[in-house]
Amino acid sequence: MATHHVWEHNHVLHLIVLLETRVALWKAGDTNHSKRDVIDKIWHEIQQKLKSEIDCDIPVEAIRQKWKNLREQFRKEFAKTKTTTGQGAGQNKSKWLYYEDLSFLGSQYEGRQTTGNYP
Repeated sequence: MATHHVWEHNHVLHLIVLLETRVALWKAGDTNHSKRDVIDKIWHEIQQKLKSEIDCDIPVEAIRQKWKNLREQFRKEFAKTKTTTGQGAGQNKSKWLYYEDLSFLGSQYEGRQTTGNYP
């Protein structure tokens, strides 16, 4: 049974720093993005870095889940910043704690087209 990890703020920030430089985990266009063996190796490397650098022994699966949650929340916040109020106010600014730290993900959502019922 997996143990639940309570993420401290500094642990999350350290994780984000580690992930930003490991492009294969978040950039779909990276040549290693779809190579499972490379991706698994990177996740274990991150686990070891967290353990050695901030004395935080977190299971790989918990790290992956935290990343999934952060990425999904960033995607939602990013989408909100692209909607306007209709009053000429321009872009909304996210107040989410990790938005600026994860801004490197913006390129992954920039220019994505959504489909809908409107022409």
